[in-house]
Amino acid sequence: MEDNRDKLIPAQLAGWTWDLTAYAAKVPFYNADDLTMREVRNVFQLDPEPPQMELNDYICEAVRHKDLAYFSFFLHHFEKRLNSVIYRFLTRNGIDRYDPARFLDYKLEVLQMLLYCLPKFEPAQETEFLKYAKHYIQNGLLFCRMMDEAGSFASLAEYQRVRKIGVIYNDSGKSRAEVVSEFAVQSGYKDESVSADELLTIAQRNRSIVSLYRTEQDEDGEETGEDVTRDDSWNYAEILWNGIQAKAVTAAFEQLSYKEQWYLEKRNAICLTCGRVSSLSTQSTFEDLAVDFEGTTASGAERFYRRTLDKLRLKLLESELRSHTRKGVVGMGAMSDPYNPFEKDKRLTRGALELLLRHGYGVSIATKSDLIVRDADLLSEIARFHPALAKITVTAAADKLSRLVEPHAPPSSVRFHAIEQLSKRGGIFPGVLLMPVLPFIEDNERNLRGIVARAADCGARFIYPQIGVTLRANQRQWYYERLDERFPGLREKYEETYGERYDCASPRAAELYAVLEDACRERGVLLHMPEIIAASRKPYGVQQLSLF
Repeated sequence: MEDNRDKLIPAQLAGWTWDLTAYAAKVPFYNADDLTMREVRNVFQLDPEPPQMELNDYICEAVRHKDLAYFSFFLHHFEKRLNSVIYRFLTRNGIDRYDPARFLDYKLEVLQMLLYCLPKFEPAQETEFLKYAKHYIQNGLLFCRMMDEAGSFASLAEYQRVRKIGVIYNDSGKSRAEVVSEFAVQSGYKDESVSADELLTIAQRNRSIVSLYRTEQDEDGEETGEDVTRDDSWNYAEILWNGIQAKAVTAAFEQLSYKEQWYLEKRNAICLTCGRVSSLSTQSTFEDLAVDFEGTTASGAERFYRRTLDKLRLKLLESELRSHTRKGVVGMGAMSDPYNPFEKDKRLTRGALELLLRHGYGVSIATKSDLIVRDADLLSEIARFHPALAKITVTAAADKLSRLVEPHAPPSSVRFHAIEQLSKRGGIFPGVLLMPVLPFIEDNERNLRGIVARAADCGARFIYPQIGVTLRANQRQWYYERLDERFPGLREKYEETYGERYDCASPRAAELYAVLEDACRERGVLLHMPEIIAASRKPYGVQQLSLF
């Protein structure tokens, strides 16, 4: 089948390449004829699997090299989330979400919007592309909805204004003149070609068409439809049937208020009393929930819903803690950083620490963030009765190198300062996770001795190392591309030394471990695991679970 991809490239992308000769589309490309829904959902999928990277990194590479192949890799990995966004948008607006042609139209319109804003994106601004493109994606969805409606609109901007004045008219109960006046004040609309009064007439004429007034608004009062930059919706099926018992969910659910229960059940089309899952077509929008509980807006309903999800997660954790008769040390941060960028606002890690304190558990936290200092009060309280270890990852003594290998994490100096602050709080057992030590970059005596010296000066009690790095197949290509960017020539050295090996230990590992032993002995810093565990347990005189 003919590949029509080039026909989709906007004029502003002239000069960009889009060479995917090494890949094949799993579905005939951009042809709606005779496509099933299953095929439409996978039109961006490539064979073989593109290299695994963060979504934003694909876009950054595309912009840097003016190479749309990276954009195709982005689409491949973003497609599942995009499908969910379109499904929810269609469901909320009462539109048939099982029509392949319509679904593909929405999908390709979003594609066009992404291609339109792609060359305007500046990686140097350190903004995620999906956050930057959110407005464009929303407009693409709204444009398709506009075309689905019977009304005649001169432009998307006019359609948006009609919807906004329609919402005011529908919800306020005000007279025509009052609605026009309020709309003018809210929007600052001064277009003389189409008056606010004419916009209201169009709204009245179209009010019965495809839920014209059904809309969600963000905190700035703009239509959102859906937040495409995140995918944190509550997957009730996963909660109920994937590792967590329904009994625990039900128990946690029963501790919520009536309003919180109502929001969860209506938003997710499920009865948590009997476990019955309804059709997604019955799923309430945030606007619906706002109407059910008067006195709030759609954006307010969404914020309340997400706070309720966070509350439910903590209730589930509390249920798990209560079920154990033997108290131990709970590890945090083994798979992901508990002090990720969302923690500052969501405070889920802090909530978890409060539960550990309440139920008599110790804690061992691994993080790269200095946000852990915020919770020093809780860690200190936990440490009165149980071990409280703060393991701060540091692999570079100098900030210049740390910024190079970990550009999205705080520099080493900030992390050392966090260790110093924690060491001054009673009982907390702070130390350094020296892992991974990147071969040919960080595995040198000067760097390791510098880390030991700075850690000791800051009050670190221990250092736990891994002198090397592990690389899974899907990580290796991404890692090598970063090497090409920041350490030209090292890729070849890695390929020669390690080939396809998972465990890439430093060729100097034994030598450097001896250096660490010597430096730690000089500064009184613990290095060996048995010593670290014994020292952390010593004040309590009880047996604890493994700390690492």
